[in-house]
Amino acid sequence: MNSSDTPEAVFCSKCGRSSPAGALSCDGCGKDFTEGRTNRDTVPYTAPPPSSPSLSVDAGPVVLATAASADTLRRLRTLLDELAAQGFARFPGELLWPDEGGGELLQAVPRSMTSLARLLEEPPPRHGWQLSLITELAQAVDDLHRAGGLFRGLRPEAVLLDRETLALAGFCVPLCLGRLGEGEEGPSPEGLESPFASPEALGEVDAAVGPQADVYLVAVLASTLLTGAGPNDPVLAGPAVTAVLEDGVAESPALRPATASDFVRELRRALVRDSATSGWDFQSSGFSDIGLGGRSNNEDAWGGWVRADAGLGAAGSLALFLVADGMGGEAHGERASSRAVAAVLEEAEEYLPHLAGALSNSPALASAGHEWVLRLNEDVLALGRRLGAEGRMGTTLSGLLFVGRRAVLFHAGDSRVYVLREGVLAQLTRDQTFAQELRDQGLLSNEAETAGMYKNVLVSHLGSPQCRPQVETLVVYPGDRFLLCSDGLIEGLDEDVLIEVLATAPVPVAARTLIEESKRRLSERRRTTPGSDGRLKSDNMTAVVVEVLLPGGHAEEPAAAPPTIELNPPD
Repeated sequence: MNSSDTPEAVFCSKCGRSSPAGALSCDGCGKDFTEGRTNRDTVPYTAPPPSSPSLSVDAGPVVLATAASADTLRRLRTLLDELAAQGFARFPGELLWPDEGGGELLQAVPRSMTSLARLLEEPPPRHGWQLSLITELAQAVDDLHRAGGLFRGLRPEAVLLDRETLALAGFCVPLCLGRLGEGEEGPSPEGLESPFASPEALGEVDAAVGPQADVYLVAVLASTLLTGAGPNDPVLAGPAVTAVLEDGVAESPALRPATASDFVRELRRALVRDSATSGWDFQSSGFSDIGLGGRSNNEDAWGGWVRADAGLGAAGSLALFLVADGMGGEAHGERASSRAVAAVLEEAEEYLPHLAGALSNSPALASAGHEWVLRLNEDVLALGRRLGAEGRMGTTLSGLLFVGRRAVLFHAGDSRVYVLREGVLAQLTRDQTFAQELRDQGLLSNEAETAGMYKNVLVSHLGSPQCRPQVETLVVYPGDRFLLCSDGLIEGLDEDVLIEVLATAPVPVAARTLIEESKRRLSERRRTTPGSDGRLKSDNMTAVVVEVLLPGGHAEEPAAAPPTIELNPPD
């Protein structure tokens, strides 16, 4: 053993006191360190204070067994070697085995780790770590199964986390660790206890102990992490989450999900459904027009969907609406905008579960949405490379994703999103143009921009390595009317007209009405503007209008809408 492998301290499994490296006996109680075992390839770690408890991960080597039989240790050692050969190495630190026969078994856990049990005693202030940990735990369990192993039993004390990141770092080796399919030849259920072992592992039901036994363990830990309840306490969660957790701990293994990852996938979807149970219903319309003269194609695209979740959420409690304005000439702009819209519509429901851990926290939700838009940007960049149009192909993207009573606003480029609330119109998006940046710095007047100076020079859009999406969250109220539109629509409409049409036009025709009014006003303006050649030209025009409504049969009266619109409101 090299000197660098020598531990900085030796910990007594009897009293917990630390002694200098190389000590033959405990300075505190006199325990003989050489009796019955050898320190082999011990991982270095810093000594904790002398008062630290001996059986804690934070105190040094963890006592896995005090008097394990020789057969038990031999079986366990062989199994660990088999798992390592299959690529499963999630038991960090070094195991301190007895020299011969049975005896005490320790695991020297690195000091950079702590246990889930300790974290549950003192939960960290950061948000969303629970769902991330459950996901990592499920993946590790499935990896163990692929390697041919089975936990059979798992306590929070045996789940190890990185102290800084709270990511899953591994596990303390459970003596009940077994092989898939070994049946009665596996480890004895002795030492297993409810709820940290499944009914079949405890011998309470007549069923084989297979992967679903470990799914049970993940569900127990997930229940504790998400609800704060003890393992045997009633789960205080929404109906969808409760149903998934109950399936995960069903008495019959056949009623549980097939894999731990399947369980987490259903759990994430359930979190979304429960977040949407207090949502609204929606009425919407969308329309796109090639614009006034001179254009042969429409590079705009739009789309949306509303999902009803019968039995778990109000009708329309999940909804998505968006517009995109392509660029790149020929068919490139049209393909870029269509691809962006199609990707959002296809992936939004799939991506929603990934937002589940952030749904109750506005900053975390905005951060998760930001990552999603950047991923879409990579898709458009890749499409440009495939078509040989790299650097010449892109699209704007502006959308709203409604989940329950919140909406996530996502935006890149110069398309716009407005909301009309109580007669007040607010632009929610910021134009990502060179003109807007100059205006923000006081270097460009409104008149210059109106004349078209730098107006169409985008500093951020999908398909650009410099894409800097704007992602915000907001609370929505019944009566809110949202307008999502390409910049071509705004050319002919000032704020007063937007307010008038949004406030008075029936929603089913509001989008088309806005476009027709914009074309009419542009035509009139260009015919009567001095010096104009009278030719009628404009960009493509697209509008999507969405009204938030009380769902049918909703018994709860909504709170009065505030007079102002607040982005990223406090939770």
